[in-house]
Amino acid sequence: MQVQQSEVSQEMNKTMLAILKTLDGHSDIVGSREIAKQLQLHGIDLTERTVRYHLKIMDERGYTEVFGKKGARLQRRGKKSSVIALYPRKSALSSARSRLFPISLN
Repeated sequence: MQVQQSEVSQEMNKTMLAILKTLDGHSDIVGSREIAKQLQLHGIDLTERTVRYHLKIMDERGYTEVFGKKGARLQRRGKKSSVIALYPRKSALSSARSRLFPISLN
């Protein structure tokens, strides 16, 4: 299944993209507490409950796989969406990156 940029912008908001980016940095299952802590380091203040809410939505859409209280991990579709959102077009990379994904890429 190929995910197009327009699909990403319609189905995702900045919060979901930030969560995807956080999950993309881990190879194992990550809990909502850890996700919330990582996001807070980047200036995004979310409660664990809010993270779980967004994870549930992304799980239903096939972006993540939720493992109950253990946490979640990124699915293939989520990885593709994360990349498309971060790098929509080379010519507009800087402005699009800052609009779509406020977290530093470092």
